[in-house]
Amino acid sequence: MTKFLLFFLIILEIQNSNAQKIVHNNNFESNKIDFFLCIGQSNMAGRGVLSISDSITTTHLLLFNSENKWEIAKNPMNKHSNIRKSIRMQQMSPSWSFGKKLTSYFKKVGLVVNARGGTKIEQWHRDSILYKKTISRTKKAQITGNIKGVIWHQGEGNRKNWKTYSEKLINLIKNIRKDLNKNELPFIVGEIGNWRITTKQNSDSINKVLRNVKNKINNVDYVSVTDLSHKGDSVHFDRSSQLYLGERYALKYLEMNLDN
Repeated sequence: MTKFLLFFLIILEIQNSNAQKIVHNNNFESNKIDFFLCIGQSNMAGRGVLSISDSITTTHLLLFNSENKWEIAKNPMNKHSNIRKSIRMQQMSPSWSFGKKLTSYFKKVGLVVNARGGTKIEQWHRDSILYKKTISRTKKAQITGNIKGVIWHQGEGNRKNWKTYSEKLINLIKNIRKDLNKNELPFIVGEIGNWRITTKQNSDSINKVLRNVKNKINNVDYVSVTDLSHKGDSVHFDRSSQLYLGERYALKYLEMNLDN
């Protein structure tokens, strides 16, 4: 009898815990959640190794899940992406510290994280699967949320073919704004790590393009990564650098001082 009672209490606790994690849409009919779209390739998906402390959550940071509902955000942040690779590859993403930083300025912050590792910007054109699925998720989030901006981290896949990158990124920004009906939507890009020595493999050219996009289209800016470190593969930011990167995205958004 004692064992049965203990088992019942455990099941009840699990059910209560799950109920608390889901924030049902009805709560936001008169007060939409301010949310951000986080997209790109592997560094946005998250490859920094998670630590035990990264399991601590806050009720002020929400994540849009695969059931099109807001839940309390918990790592890995890219787990609900409808374009991601294996769940085992999803680890620390800059979206985590980005969202947590912004909870100091917004009552609640929602995130739609939809990244896929190994992708090139050519795979994010308007008729692509990646783009269509991402916009589809974001539009569903807009039913109960108000999108405030986009953070983009991609470029590792375009080190060698950077000459047409600017045009393609500008088109991506314009397409997202049009399809989400947000003409002035803030868009922040991140430099990519420049840890490779050889001229053919370093990030000088692509980073120059990323920094210069702000001069070609309104409400766009970038964050620097020059002092950040990699996890040993000369491609992916380590855990601490991912956290710094996310905070820089948040501070840049606040610096832009936009209210869209």
